[in-house]
Amino acid sequence: MPGNRFVTYLTPQSPFRLPGPYRQPGCGARSPLIQCLVVALVTLFVVVAAPAAQSRDDAPTAPPRRDLTVSEAQQAIDLIFKGKTGVSVAFLDSIAPACGGEPLYLIVKSRVLRELLTIDDESKNGVKIDSRPILEDLDRLIATCSGRIKAGDKNPRLRLYRGIAWMFKSQIRSFGRSFWRAGRDAKKGKKDLEAYLERFPGDYLALGTLGAFYYFADMIPGMFKFLSRLVFMPTGDREKGLRYIRQAAEGESIFKTDFEILHYTLCFMFEGRYEEGLDGIRSIW
Repeated sequence: MPGNRFVTYLTPQSPFRLPGPYRQPGCGARSPLIQCLVVALVTLFVVVAAPAAQSRDDAPTAPPRRDLTVSEAQQAIDLIFKGKTGVSVAFLDSIAPACGGEPLYLIVKSRVLRELLTIDDESKNGVKIDSRPILEDLDRLIATCSGRIKAGDKNPRLRLYRGIAWMFKSQIRSFGRSFWRAGRDAKKGKKDLEAYLERFPGDYLALGTLGAFYYFADMIPGMFKFLSRLVFMPTGDREKGLRYIRQAAEGESIFKTDFEILHYTLCFMFEGRYEEGLDGIRSIW
């Protein structure tokens, strides 16, 4: 067909046309080479693209992150009082893919690992080395809470968890006799917990943690109290602290047993209430 500028290929009815100059000599209206190439490309597209689309549909999606539940937290804490700290660690490791790195998870993990620390009055360096993983987790917890608060997260428990983390850090630093740094951490924890209790005055977790600080900060010798005021370190309140600890021991929280032991120990060793303290300790065990 002289003057025809297009060539039909594949079939006479094919909608695909090429300009006449691309007609292969002697091949008539259809090019077997072009036909094979097009069929190969279409087949390749079907073979590759369809499974790829299916794999995207079938690909498992990562579950949303969640924090430790109160029930899980209580389970982990209860195990250490049954002498099964290793089981508690294993349990927390097993659920780490779901909630590892979340605030409550890190608080409970730090509390469980603290049980494994050996407090040696003759070697402060040993405690400092052994406590590094706990301090790293607490730093991570504080950074997470601070970042979420700064980003506008209105969850009030972020401040509670951050306050507890600061107090945990203070306690662990005191084990290694880093008293200056312990005091600075306690000051930050005190600020968070007092702010939280202004909104939630009956929270036993906050009451017990802050109460322990109030009590022991008021028990340090007079010279240290004087120095703490000079450098703006927080001071305590023995009566208020004991009252907070007693309330926390009588209430319900994941650290209830901790607060009970602390309360009865203080009664026996420092408050002159020997029978109350001894009977209380016996009732726990």
